[in-house]
Amino acid sequence: MKLEANHGDEKSLKKVYNEVLEVCDRKKIMLHMIHIYKEKKEEEEKIIRIIFKKVKGSCKVYKKYCNFLMRNNREEENKNTISKAKTTLDKKKMISLEIHIARLEYKYGSVDKGRSMFEDILTNNPKRHDVWNIYIDMEKEVGEVGVIRRIFERIVKQKLSTKTMKTFLTKYLEFEIKYGDESKQEHVRDIVKSFVSRK
Repeated sequence: MKLEANHGDEKSLKKVYNEVLEVCDRKKIMLHMIHIYKEKKEEEEKIIRIIFKKVKGSCKVYKKYCNFLMRNNREEENKNTISKAKTTLDKKKMISLEIHIARLEYKYGSVDKGRSMFEDILTNNPKRHDVWNIYIDMEKEVGEVGVIRRIFERIVKQKLSTKTMKTFLTKYLEFEIKYGDESKQEHVRDIVKSFVSRK
């Protein structure tokens, strides 16, 4: 299909697409077509709407649809899509979608909205170290050192596993070595000492 998209015409691509749909995983093929049509907004939307109707309760499909809507500044439709997702996705998938949308906010929408979404997710799931990591990564792209420092300070107060806490403390110290002064670095070393003494 990629070959037809790059070197064929629309007719030959659709012919190959329909043939492949007969023998392969429909969801997988449709998701791939969304990627192929990324530069052709109308075609991309058509495929998304078709897959959205045919594949119910798929987090991947919701993510693709929200990605499309946010890239095209269709905020109201995105809100409606999220509301619909809440009625069809289980809790685990819904959290995954919320994380995805928070990341999209940083990229296409509002950093403040993205932060607010991460805060909501972490209020309800404070031990989700993967979410803390993503939140820090998104903030590193924004580059507000004070915000990142406050996130690290909150993380080190969480009740996380020893392995996870060691990872975060290492990252925090590396962060302060790069962006902080001697007193900030010493502060993190003190946290490390305190943590080790409690173990």
